[in-house]
This record gives sequence, structure tokens and C-alpha cells, in this order.
Amino acid sequence: MHQDAGTLFHVFGEGYFIYDEEGNEVSSFSEEDEFDRLIKKFRHREFMRKELEEIFGVKLDFGLNNYLVINGAAIEGVSWGLPVDAFEQQQQTEKLKVTIEAYLSERK
Repeated sequence: MHQDAGTLFHVFGEGYFIYDEEGNEVSSFSEEDEFDRLIKKFRHREFMRKELEEIFGVKLDFGLNNYLVINGAAIEGVSWGLPVDAFEQQQQTEKLKVTIEAYLSERK
């Protein structure tokens, strides 16, 4: 999976775009069905990222092969999941909290 997969962005005068699994831009105007599919696929991962960033005050990203990236450092072997609902989102958030806490405590 491309490291930008699921990233949503806006271009003035052209609308919203999201990157697909291969890193291709998908338009909300010209490719509405594919855009909607990708929004549904990545939305809970985005909710999870925002929640964890708020809790820990760090910048989290998705690296190559969906690796967890904390403040620009890829954590090899630790990948984001793609939760399909709020229940899976909460389960994965709890697991990632432990990983992030351990990472940050090692850096103190």
C-alpha cells in the first residue's frame, strides 16, 4: 500500500481528492464511486490517527507498507490496521496507545 493512501486533500476550483492504494489521485467529481469507496475504507484509520495525535501530542503518519510513523520516525514492524467500524477502531487505538507510550518513554 502506498504511504499516501487515504490522504484527503482539496484543490481550489477542482474539489476534493483522495489517494488510492497505489498512490493515484481520485477526484470526488469525476470518480465519485471510487472516491466514496476510499473514504469509507480509510475513515476510521483517520479518526484513529487524529485521536492518538491529540492524546500524545505527536505527529503520526502512515509510512510505506502502512508502517506507523511517529514524528517522522518509521517504527518498523508496527503497522496501522484498516478498521472497518468504530469497534475495530477502538481495539486498534488501544493497541497503538501501548506502542506509542513505549516509544515515547524510550525517547525520554
